[in-house]
Amino acid sequence: MNTDYKWYMISTVSGKEDNVIEALKNKISSQGMSDFFKDIRIFKMPHLSSKELEKKTRGEEFTVKYINIYKGYIFINMIMTDESW
Repeated sequence: MNTDYKWYMISTVSGKEDNVIEALKNKISSQGMSDFFKDIRIFKMPHLSSKELEKKTRGEEFTVKYINIYKGYIFINMIMTDESW
């Protein structure tokens, strides 16, 4: 089998990236195609809202949220074949 994995960017509905990844992983598993797929991910970065930033400056407990850097996109490392497409 060809082991030439390449990264591809897939457009999806913004805010639904995690759902799409879960659905893709389930489909890949049920079809027995795990050998074609190496990684599926979204890239997130930490983000503090102004309210949480105020809490941090006062020394209070605050929550860091992680937001998707590329909203509406997921990244998949796979071997592109007619079968995997």
